Amino acid sequence: MVLNNLHRFFWYPAAIVVILLWVDAFASFDDGGHLYLGLGTLILLVNAVLLSGYSLGCHAFRHAAGGGLDCYSCSQAGKARFRLWRWVTVFNGHHATWAWVSMFSVVAAEVYIRLLQAGMPDPHLLVK
Repeated sequence: MVLNNLHRFFWYPAAIVVILLWVDAFASFDDGGHLYLGLGTLILLVNAVLLSGYSLGCHAFRHAAGGGLDCYSCSQAGKARFRLWRWVTVFNGHHATWAWVSMFSVVAAEVYIRLLQAGMPDPHLLVK
């Protein structure tokens, strides 16, 4: 029981990291006021999507969304929490798949960023 609660507490900082990944992904589209579409942009966006799926499918978020309620109809905003809980349950059913795929996306993003830092050019399309 204690470890399960500990797992829930670690979910909150992980959610902050996922939000920061989305901020980075959207920031990668900006190149001095111009729209920038590159391979790195795509990799960061896919990484954010996959880690979001993994985080939203976590049983810790499922519990926060509505798993701690005994009666949805007795709770304030019970219908909304039940809909959210059902939506999260769909992600939770594939939690292991999200974990594996997102793990490889993190590696791909890290390797690509390291290659860019080493001087490799980013194939891109600059849109004005």
